[in-house]
Amino acid sequence: MSDNKNLKTLSEALAASNEALKILRFIDESNRIEGIKDAATDEQIMEHRRFMDLQFITIPDIERFISVHQPDAKLRDQWGMDVRVGDYIPPIGGALLRNKLENLLARINYCGTDPDKTINAYQAHKEYEAIHPFMDCNGRSGRMIWLWMMRSAPLGFLHTWYYQSLQHERVEL
Repeated sequence: MSDNKNLKTLSEALAASNEALKILRFIDESNRIEGIKDAATDEQIMEHRRFMDLQFITIPDIERFISVHQPDAKLRDQWGMDVRVGDYIPPIGGALLRNKLENLLARINYCGTDPDKTINAYQAHKEYEAIHPFMDCNGRSGRMIWLWMMRSAPLGFLHTWYYQSLQHERVEL
């Protein structure tokens, strides 16, 4: 009996360490995309775990995630909170931007329950980045939403994203 209990504890420990390793890899890969070379902090790891345990995503959930990664990045829900991303100019800041984000989150949270209203992780990420709802940290928070929708990325973000984007483009042709 004691051996079975020890095996169960060991298998739980291995599963937990495997999950922690996946989170570390995802944070590292997501940061590399942004050119960030710093190692993940304990706070970031815990925030990723918290986010993955959410039943649905709200704006305050994303704000909390962002506050851990980029504390000065705020939701662009006030007039004048405008940004430019290379040649792309996202929608202007203000109440309408908050509404766009709320509508997107409603579709993400509704995902899977009605085929006519379903949005896949690739489409959700693309729309989130187009809205560009925060002053900074949109890439990392967008990838976190993607991961939440996928619930796991066994091949890694870039690998899976690549195949999702190919599939999405084939469907739209």
